[in-house]
Amino acid sequence: MRLRTAVTVVLAATALAALALWLRPDPPLVETAPVVRGPIREVVEGTGRTRVRERYVVAAPVNGQLARLDAVEGQRVEAGQALAVIAPAAPVPLDARTRAELGARLEAAR
Repeated sequence: MRLRTAVTVVLAATALAALALWLRPDPPLVETAPVVRGPIREVVEGTGRTRVRERYVVAAPVNGQLARLDAVEGQRVEAGQALAVIAPAAPVPLDARTRAELGARLEAAR
């Protein structure tokens, strides 16, 4: 009786294991490649926030945008050397009211 029970348990366990192997899902497909030594190229993109530690006021007789400065701290500067370049701002189209107001100011100045 014990031998029959043991055989039944072994057969049941084998049947359950075979059923589990038969019902398992297919494994996902993967790509493989050989491992080689080489340079790492990694790009990180994201939004950031800059903080200005020291603010300077730059006054200019024209409207425009100041280009990035090429001079660095401690660099020798010659007399007359340009340190900053200001790109002039694009002209803004004027509406009728602003055009009339500027015309009146021009006439008053004359």
